[in-house]
Amino acid sequence: MFKKRSISGESEREEPESEVDTSEEKEPSEFVQRAGEIFLAAKKLRHPILFRESFIHLVARLHDDKFYSSYLPALRDDKDLWLLLNEGKSRLRRMILQAQHEVMVGVINGDLSTDDETMARQDESDNPDESALFFRKVLGLRESIEMLHGKHWVQEFYSPINALMRNNLALDQTGFLPGQGPYECCFLCANLADKDMPWNATDFDW
Repeated sequence: MFKKRSISGESEREEPESEVDTSEEKEPSEFVQRAGEIFLAAKKLRHPILFRESFIHLVARLHDDKFYSSYLPALRDDKDLWLLLNEGKSRLRRMILQAQHEVMVGVINGDLSTDDETMARQDESDNPDESALFFRKVLGLRESIEMLHGKHWVQEFYSPINALMRNNLALDQTGFLPGQGPYECCFLCANLADKDMPWNATDFDW
């Protein structure tokens, strides 16, 4: 049985490689605020890096279309872009469900305490277990779980959670990870291969 202990007691060790003060200003960067505009422009310019970066930010706002509401008409009018966004959000929802499943099974089997799982849900989100902050706290339990169950079990348990909490941004300079600062409620794991860009990379006359 997983020993009941405070997640807050583990938080200082959850991301030793990234010592970011999450109490800093949480306002999104200008790039994030203009992600819809950049997404549209990057398609015209056929710029894969800007396109992928803005795509990640737009998919990250899973339940917040209002965040880029001024660009929604243009995005909806472009069938290629709207399809990509919806496919990206569908993939993200599946990843969230897979991670939620692991946590739920862990609680049912007694590998996680119900107190820890409840504490992880105590944030300001309407759906805390769909928030990156929730899974950031779950990551903070890793050291304790590994002591009880061993490295192999932990690797299997955390596999879908690590995939969900991956940061695929290439241009971001804030140093924040999913579940921190301006990305407290955002997942940044969306990705788009070059072959899936909405243009033909072999065309030179465009």
